[in-house]
Amino acid sequence: MSRQPSPRHPPRGERIASRYVDTGYYPGYDVLDNQQNWDEVTWKAIRERMEQTPPIRFFTGHEHRLYERLCNLIAGQDPERDPWIVPIVNFLDRKLDRNETDGYRFAGMPPMQEAFRLGARAVDESAMAVGGGSFSQLAAAGQRRVISLLARHEPPGELWRQLEPKHFWHMLTTAVLHIFYSHPYAWNEIGFGGPVYPLGYLRLTEGLPDPWERREDRAAPRYRRGERAA
Repeated sequence: MSRQPSPRHPPRGERIASRYVDTGYYPGYDVLDNQQNWDEVTWKAIRERMEQTPPIRFFTGHEHRLYERLCNLIAGQDPERDPWIVPIVNFLDRKLDRNETDGYRFAGMPPMQEAFRLGARAVDESAMAVGGGSFSQLAAAGQRRVISLLARHEPPGELWRQLEPKHFWHMLTTAVLHIFYSHPYAWNEIGFGGPVYPLGYLRLTEGLPDPWERREDRAAPRYRRGERAA
């Protein structure tokens, strides 16, 4: 019987730098503290995710600004408040530029790339009806109003006749959540233990955290700015 080679781990001495500290309800927790236990393929994938933000290639400048604000509001991110930001719009742009579909399309909906182009125009039309300007021009309250109407599948505007609001909202929020919760910044905030291959889970009963995890502390300060060395 041939022996399988053991998984290769990150090169000795190399680490993914952690630029955030105590961003959620898990004080002192950093999922990157466990990176020495990941196999090399996993480690490289996460390092690329954190250190190589995809350039904008699909969106126009106006679409980029619109979707950047839209994605951040949906995910609850605020560049002026948060010490870290997951660049959701950049990864969404890459998905669209590569035409990486979800493998299905709702009946009556245009192809994914066309849907997002039309969606930007439809959101702007709704913003005009709500606040008299494009989505990017509205104040935060007006932008949230547009999002609220879209989430209820009741956005104003004629363009929504060509793009079912319910299905567009599903496409957009699914993409935003997949991108946001695949990033270590989000893992730290929710206390997720990160990749467990090849180490595996150790405590599978009674809801106990693994040794490298932390217990939730709702009394912890919401954000603390800081930077940890690599």
